[in-house]
Amino acid sequence: SNNTITDGKEMGIYASGSKVAINSNKITNSANNGIYVKGGSGSIKKNTIKTTKAGSGIYLVKKAKISEISKNKITSPKENGIYVKSSTATSVLNNTVEKAGTRGISFSGATSDKVNGNTVTSPKQDGIYVSEKSTVKVIGEKKDTGNTVTGAGANGICLKEGTTVSKVCYNTVKTSKSANVRAEKVKGTLTVSNNTLASAKKQGISAANTKVKITSNKITKSTTYGIYLEGKSNNATVQKNTVDTVSKGNGIRVCDGKATVTENTIKKTKTQGIYIVKGTVTIGGDNKVTGAGQKALVIKGGTTYMTSGNAKMLLKSGKLIVQGAVSSSRTTITIPDKVKIGDVSYKVTEIADKAFKGNKKVKTLTIGSNISKIGKSSFDGCKNLKTITINTTKLTAKKVGDKAFYGIGSKCTVKVPSNKVSAYKKLLKDKGAASAIKVVKK
Repeated sequence: SNNTITDGKEMGIYASGSKVAINSNKITNSANNGIYVKGGSGSIKKNTIKTTKAGSGIYLVKKAKISEISKNKITSPKENGIYVKSSTATSVLNNTVEKAGTRGISFSGATSDKVNGNTVTSPKQDGIYVSEKSTVKVIGEKKDTGNTVTGAGANGICLKEGTTVSKVCYNTVKTSKSANVRAEKVKGTLTVSNNTLASAKKQGISAANTKVKITSNKITKSTTYGIYLEGKSNNATVQKNTVDTVSKGNGIRVCDGKATVTENTIKKTKTQGIYIVKGTVTIGGDNKVTGAGQKALVIKGGTTYMTSGNAKMLLKSGKLIVQGAVSSSRTTITIPDKVKIGDVSYKVTEIADKAFKGNKKVKTLTIGSNISKIGKSSFDGCKNLKTITINTTKLTAKKVGDKAFYGIGSKCTVKVPSNKVSAYKKLLKDKGAASAIKVVKK
């Protein structure tokens, strides 16, 4: 500790197989790595490392086990600011890395519990990089513990194939030359949430072939896409994000795989707000899209479902067919007249066979004004229904399937258009409702 080391012909500090506490040293202009730890254990804290002619500022290798790398300041290393290779750095906290020749903080075949509170500025490649089957539990964990990455020459935070990362949360990433956050074939379930991501030259968030929850992020001024999802094995939940200003492309783009896109706010995109190429995608009617240069929503292929009022609907030939409830535990289902996102809307025209069969939780049901067909056994066994409001006037015996209302008891009150009281009372009874059911005008 407290050494001043200048112009070392090899490493500034070299430790092999030792238990070390390397603290508060000033290391300048080393020919190779500033601090090199081969095997052994210990901690590395509060060192100042300036300009390595080769290698990294701090380099762990050969199964080193370092409990904490914290509060180090590393400037202009030839390669990485902090490089953990085939080793463990349990906590990497509150370090500052400026102008790294390759990456700011890099893990290769390594493990770490937390990477929090670090500041990485102007690395030539990625800001924080996880590769070669590394396991890093969290990169940013909660409010006030996130990392700050500015001006990365590639991605701000990059997770490569085969790595395991649980959380990327509460980070601030700006002006990356590629994506601010990128994940490729990450193992397990990755959560990317509550990040502030600005001015990416490509995507704010990019995920490929990863099971990922992308929630509550604020993404501003991306060039190509706010959120970009690709790969057949991608499985994404995209919820409660704000995407504001995309100068060349879409707010959210789904290229393939599975995705659920709900409660997002998208503003000022050059082209479409939400663009679906293919895949199986569920889109919530609670997405808000304003200021899209083209349509708010475009669906080119794949299978698309939409949700609204706890109803899940299949989009087919430009119309929506109700398939069932979004949540089987909720007591209210409202089948809307239409689902509207920005300047795009789809009418809800049909309820599929057995859509809500056996749903014993629902107590209140509303059927929208554009429903013209109800399938067989659609509400069969919904025995706890207390109130049904039917807004459509388009139902006939031929358009309502057998046992559509079978098992709905006499305690249920059905509210219908004033000119349909008699017709709908007979229709409901014929399709299985109790004979004493109450049918009244709305």
